Amino acid sequence: MDTKNLAQEVAAFLHANDDRDYYEGVTVEETAGDIERNLDDVSMIEDYIRDIEEISDEFEGHEKYLSEAKPLVKRLSQLKIQLEAEQGKRMVGETGYEIKQAIHIGDKEIVYGENMREKSGNFYFVSDYTYNEILGEYSHCLVGGNYLEIMQEFISRVNSQIEAVRAEFEKTALPPDLFTAEHCYPHDYKQNIVGKVMVIRAEVFCKEYQRGDYQLILVTGGNGALPNPIGTKVYHKRLSDGKENYIRRHEILGEVKPECMPDWAVKKLAVLQAEKDTAGLNKEKKDKGDAR
Repeated sequence: MDTKNLAQEVAAFLHANDDRDYYEGVTVEETAGDIERNLDDVSMIEDYIRDIEEISDEFEGHEKYLSEAKPLVKRLSQLKIQLEAEQGKRMVGETGYEIKQAIHIGDKEIVYGENMREKSGNFYFVSDYTYNEILGEYSHCLVGGNYLEIMQEFISRVNSQIEAVRAEFEKTALPPDLFTAEHCYPHDYKQNIVGKVMVIRAEVFCKEYQRGDYQLILVTGGNGALPNPIGTKVYHKRLSDGKENYIRRHEILGEVKPECMPDWAVKKLAVLQAEKDTAGLNKEKKDKGDAR
């Protein structure tokens, strides 16, 4: 793939849609050079794809998305797949340690790595790894020359994460039964889904969170929630705990049927709707006060 040409096109797109003046004082050529140097890094390619998709959420016309954004996302995705196939290895930065085992449980990944050329004799590595959609971070790193000790630490950290997630589920005490297509109306992209209770596809979640109490959401907004959406973001509150987040429209299975709503979900929905009504009344009072 011609990465130089791709970098130039991505740079031109970012500059042309730079509503926040992020690239003020920087030429397209300079941005293209930076992008080209980063196109051998899978995580950076993911960042560029995310940037383009977020910009596209603000487009008013579907044709602009199809002609400008979608081709770039497609080519970047193809390059990402190509690099992943070529590299095949996951390295811890430039430390020389290669990740041999990685288990994601709860809010972090526990990784074990090796560098058999390490001159100090610390051949083995264990660490926590977190990713916040912008940066990945290795933390609480430990290296050593005793394989059994490092492996014991690896297993201990995995067990700690398992217990933390188990305690989280026991605290909420909600049923884990999954929602499937039979519990939903067919997902209709022609409908406005703001204010509706929708079901997220179970496969979107990590294995431990593939539970019914994590699937049900109250949609609050986003371009992806509109009829025949151009954008993809759907903002929502999770019914089980009210936490706010967003997903992509294609990650939604459908609208839950009223008769399939469990009692706990009906009660949680009533609480969220009451909070929304209260917030609306408070805003209305404030607006009236400001107008005086």
